[in-house]
Amino acid sequence: MNRLLSWAIFLAGIGLVALSGTQLWFALPTASHGEVLAETPAAVSLFKFGVIFIGFSVVVGLKVFRLRRTSIVLSSLALAGLLFFPYFVMLWDDSTGARAAWLQMQHENLTWLGGDLSTSFEYRETGKELRTYVVDTPRAMRIVPLPKWSILQIEPSKFWELLEWLGYGNTFCQFMRRGWVMAFVGISCLWIATVSIKGRVRSRAVSLGLKTLGASLLTGCVIVLTPPFLAAESIQAARQSTARGEYANAVSELEAAAVAYPPLAHDTHLVAQVGLLESHLKRETHSAALYQANLLERSGRYAQASEIYERMLGDTETRENVRRGACRAVLRSAVHTLNSGANAAAARELQLVLANEPANLKALYCLQLVHLRQGNSQKLNESVERLHETYSFFQFANKKIVLAEAERQRLQLALNQEPDREQPEGNAAIVEQHLQRVRRPKK
Repeated sequence: MNRLLSWAIFLAGIGLVALSGTQLWFALPTASHGEVLAETPAAVSLFKFGVIFIGFSVVVGLKVFRLRRTSIVLSSLALAGLLFFPYFVMLWDDSTGARAAWLQMQHENLTWLGGDLSTSFEYRETGKELRTYVVDTPRAMRIVPLPKWSILQIEPSKFWELLEWLGYGNTFCQFMRRGWVMAFVGISCLWIATVSIKGRVRSRAVSLGLKTLGASLLTGCVIVLTPPFLAAESIQAARQSTARGEYANAVSELEAAAVAYPPLAHDTHLVAQVGLLESHLKRETHSAALYQANLLERSGRYAQASEIYERMLGDTETRENVRRGACRAVLRSAVHTLNSGANAAAARELQLVLANEPANLKALYCLQLVHLRQGNSQKLNESVERLHETYSFFQFANKKIVLAEAERQRLQLALNQEPDREQPEGNAAIVEQHLQRVRRPKK
């Protein structure tokens, strides 16, 4: 490696590290006063500060004080730390991870082979939207699965599960932004610059860097991958306590599992199990109330169940995991109401969902159908624009299918509305505009 190339890599590393501080690394959509905004986890700010600080230290140590070994160690530690960034935003910050996982599940519920976009084509007739059947929402939600095997059984076939417990998955890739990639490439460039002397890569320097990187990754993986197995042991203990009828001990074990591995607290099955046990113990908790409401819903007493769900959504002390379960139940009820043709009642429930989850994709999609059936072009346009703003945070290309379907709904309403006899060319222009956006929806 000649000196010119070495300097180019070094300067590129400095530039990318500095630029990464101005970019988003990970962002979820949220809303405030009707405007869709970016919500970033607290860990992002810490990582930005750490990367810029280490990058500055490497530059000063390498070029000013000639501390090459120190610079190699620092850049290697920074590389290892950046590789654990998905864990910190998806699992360590379990609230952010739960919201991201729920958004991803809504997106998949719309786009999979049996999702809303497929069934809307299946049930559609030319000029008629009233037969569109909305698919039911997912009943279970989790961030990552728990291990079903012992830590002593780790083998290459478990590689993808291990990646999930490190935070790498479809959900992280969906909301990952360019800032993290720029920081990783920038630190990598600085690492290459530290292991090269006068334009030549030195084997001893590379060995030191790789040893530091490997030791850091190994230590981090042990720390990160231990909690899921501890949580699995607590759940096994809770299962045994339940079998013996010791429900109070079982609740304590489940709570201990959620403490050991925070993402588990948002697992629908754990929330339901805690609610079942607390209901048997006659405890008046939100988890028990959610469980009782689920029983009422399954037995066909929908009005009573809806009253409990709405009461929990109106209570500011309801925990986030329970609130999400109640919100999902109201959305489920709204879907059934919409399929029954009660558009006004469905709109009320959908607005309640959006009041608690402003970026709920399924609710936005259903609300568009309501406005289409009611012939309300203004409300339909507002819902479509809000869907566009929400989907701007999604990275996967199949979001364009959902956006094209939303634009098709605007086109359908424009075609179904009474034409303006005084300005017929105006109607044609509107239809053509919507048709173009169906073919090529904006990102």
